[in-house]
Amino acid sequence: MKDSLLHRLLLGPDESALTGFFLSAMGHADRITFNHSVMVAQLAETLCDAMRLNGKTPEIVLAALLHDIGKIGIEGRFLAHNGPLEPDEQQALRAHTTLGGQALARMFERDTVTLVARHHHERYDGKGYPAGLSGGEIPLAARIVGLVDAYDAIRASRPYSPPCTHDDAVARLVSGRGTHFDPVVIDAFAKSDRQVAQAYDQIRTEPAYLGARTDRRAPPATGPLN
Repeated sequence: MKDSLLHRLLLGPDESALTGFFLSAMGHADRITFNHSVMVAQLAETLCDAMRLNGKTPEIVLAALLHDIGKIGIEGRFLAHNGPLEPDEQQALRAHTTLGGQALARMFERDTVTLVARHHHERYDGKGYPAGLSGGEIPLAARIVGLVDAYDAIRASRPYSPPCTHDDAVARLVSGRGTHFDPVVIDAFAKSDRQVAQAYDQIRTEPAYLGARTDRRAPPATGPLN
């Protein structure tokens, strides 16, 4: 993992002051979301490599790392909720996509970073949020991040449900092919699922990424499969 793009973004000279500021703010505000974002970024890098996106990978990894930055603006009681959210609470939490997109648009010139924050909860069939985009209307980077975001959310334990195994998580995601997820992206994910599992297991033991905290509880469920 030491040679990964994520490692360089977090710990190496490639980390910009602006990225560092956002990561520091997220880490102080909500360590669970920070850990989740680090995991999603590593899984996004693994999937991008499998899809051979080459030059697009660095921006997608950065976007994955910052995809939940809008949760800094969400009341802590929603983020720390220990059960399924009520409809009004879920709506409030879903605002993190719009808040994150707005914050990053003011700070980054890279459209990918902003678009992923705003659209990683869209669905391929148009039933997602916040804009109800469908198919190719959803930026490819957001389709990739949305998938690995859902994978980590399914794998993580919650106070009201046990964590899923890797194989169960993959089966649940594949069941959303063409509805929740882009068929091309989910097919690439399924073909590289052993690499995904390896990346997931490795990063869980990386103190450089997750610090001393071992709590892998997921944020409250806001995604289509949660």
